[in-house]
Amino acid sequence: MINLQEARQELLKLKGKPKFERMLTTDAILTELLEQQQIRPIIVGGLSIEIYTLQQYTTHDIDLIINGSAQASDVIKALGFERTGKDWLHPGYTKETGH
Repeated sequence: MINLQEARQELLKLKGKPKFERMLTTDAILTELLEQQQIRPIIVGGLSIEIYTLQQYTTHDIDLIINGSAQASDVIKALGFERTGKDWLHPGYTKETGH
């Protein structure tokens, strides 16, 4: 079982990794943390298609359906993500920087 500090460290290790690996690992970390609170996020949208098509279609974001969004927001914020409108962005991993 991973805790928030370990999760933050794992996210930092993703810098410089390929986009697809970063996205899958980020989602795995978030899923593990949320499942500890009985929240089960579901990947939808572009990333689900990228997984299904074995990267023949690509995306730059992770779309999730999450029950318990208030609790999930607390976890996402604790991981270092910042809310911009409806989106959560991690300052070290934006499309512009390629990381």
